[in-house]
Amino acid sequence: MKISKTVSMIWIGVIAVFLSGCSVQKMAMKQLAGSFDNAMDAYTRDGDPEFVKETMPSTLKMVEMLLTSSPENPQLLTAAASGFTMYSHAFIMQEADVVEENGNVKEAREMRERGKQMFLRARDYGLRGLESKYPGFQRGIETNADSVVQQVQKEDIPLLYWTAASWGSAVGIDTDDYDLILDLPKVESLITRALELDETWGNGQLHEFMISFQTGRAGMGGSLDSAEVHFQRALELNQGHSAGTYVTAAESIALKRQNQERFRELLSKALAIDPDKYPDMRLANVIAQKRARWLLNHMDRYFI
Repeated sequence: MKISKTVSMIWIGVIAVFLSGCSVQKMAMKQLAGSFDNAMDAYTRDGDPEFVKETMPSTLKMVEMLLTSSPENPQLLTAAASGFTMYSHAFIMQEADVVEENGNVKEAREMRERGKQMFLRARDYGLRGLESKYPGFQRGIETNADSVVQQVQKEDIPLLYWTAASWGSAVGIDTDDYDLILDLPKVESLITRALELDETWGNGQLHEFMISFQTGRAGMGGSLDSAEVHFQRALELNQGHSAGTYVTAAESIALKRQNQERFRELLSKALAIDPDKYPDMRLANVIAQKRARWLLNHMDRYFI
């Protein structure tokens, strides 16, 4: 399979890097860092979530191994930030709900704590990536986030997005962690800058993020009406091909409004998408559709 072949080739490259001399090692590291873009692309195009779940940790550990030799490599740091965020969201957080529904509350709580720590791990890699490109960024994000993000350029939208996504997801898991809640303005600064640079990036990914971010901040500057605007814009940009956009809107907007009819309608639209028609989004669509089916089968859990 494509993923298996890609991962094998990267492992060979990793071994070569660690066995090579210093100058050769630097050249090899540069080439190897770029190969992780292809590795992540192989994952996003795969239609077997279980296979990805089993193989992705090895790829992420390879990234971390390479970072011990090249700790400021922005490509590796971006791969780590995106990879740990995706893995936690797809294979830990969603499964925690299933475990809890099956009656194992303690295990579900432990899974969510693990997911939170993985999101924070991703956030730290993202911040390191931004620091490597813009020295002083990590100090600046703590003191004047709105100002420090202005130096970030369009080419680094992925770092802005994955740092914000992982950070915001960690906040959403543990609403009792007040230190994390106080970080929400920093998350907003990151995602706002990304939208300023190119609001069309990722075919609506930035706007999809804003759907849940706005509803999660209701009472703190966010609103359901604003989330609705971002939902409509995300649909325009991805032309309705992303099941995740519909699922996010169902969980964030329809659920908050306790609108069962719209909840069901949005999830049905997610399930109507053929993942094989859009290979670049295949894995995301398959995972989102799995979530949609589960939500439809457990509506009594969410509606009064």
